[in-house]
Amino acid sequence: KDEETFKQAFALCQSEYQRLHKLFDNYHEYDGVTNLMTLNRTASQAPVKVEDELFSLLQFSKNNYTKTLGKVNIAMGKPLAIWHDLRETVTADNEHDPAGAGKTIALPTKEALEEANRHGNLDDLVLDEANKTVQIRDPELQLDAGAVAKGYATELVAKKLKAAGLEHGIISAGGNIKTIGSPVDDRAQWKVGIMHPRPEQKDVLATVLVSGDTAMVTSGDYQRYFELDGVRYAHIIDPETLFPAKRYTSVSIRTGDSGLADYLSTALFIADENEAQQILAHYRDAGVDVIWVDQQMNVTATPEILPDIELVP
Repeated sequence: KDEETFKQAFALCQSEYQRLHKLFDNYHEYDGVTNLMTLNRTASQAPVKVEDELFSLLQFSKNNYTKTLGKVNIAMGKPLAIWHDLRETVTADNEHDPAGAGKTIALPTKEALEEANRHGNLDDLVLDEANKTVQIRDPELQLDAGAVAKGYATELVAKKLKAAGLEHGIISAGGNIKTIGSPVDDRAQWKVGIMHPRPEQKDVLATVLVSGDTAMVTSGDYQRYFELDGVRYAHIIDPETLFPAKRYTSVSIRTGDSGLADYLSTALFIADENEAQQILAHYRDAGVDVIWVDQQMNVTATPEILPDIELVP
């Protein structure tokens, strides 16, 4: 209703994201915070008590693992780290020396990835709900919640904003959209753009109508990736091949819960058509809509969302 109200909502949003980022970070530790990196370092020695939000993130990820046919495994931190480090190296080389970048850099071997993946059994992550403790039975297991953490955090932030009195708003968190109520200009729905997977061609691939209290999350191969010898390697790793998934360029999910939308956008980016139908069968009650974009930029979608999609010419 006024700038001061906005500033209060924005400050709450910003502080909550910063707090949750520290909790869900598996690359850095922070004073006074027990986070994913802390667990990776210490939870194999004894159970570690964690904040409710971190515990619930881990529990959510375990609960949805089987439903998504094992496509999203937060215990796959070791092979994911191999790809992360390689992507960081190639990106740094590109910035330093664009002409000669990548020439001496080799892809990880299948053997190295399989060895790393030997320590990715999600059953070795033991959650004690009564005491909110986490224990890791395999000392070599490394947690990485990158496939779900941002969407999960966005859902928590939206709930805090609503509890603080925000009735109309939209959060845009880098591929994660969450709407709160309806727009204030009397429109019944929000209109959300899906980024074109090849932004050098055009900015927006399509727009989608989204009702209030809904999440729209996209996973794609066009932001966190690197190229080597003319081949694009995205950040989403198929747990079966241990190499980047390449069936799609973009997968968008529209559903009520932002954490679920983030989790499913990764799972369905990896899954083939038959697997996708098996996964979606487990979420019939969640009202999950999907938009797939393949390597040829062909767009397909689940029937319910089709009337709400407008392709941008």
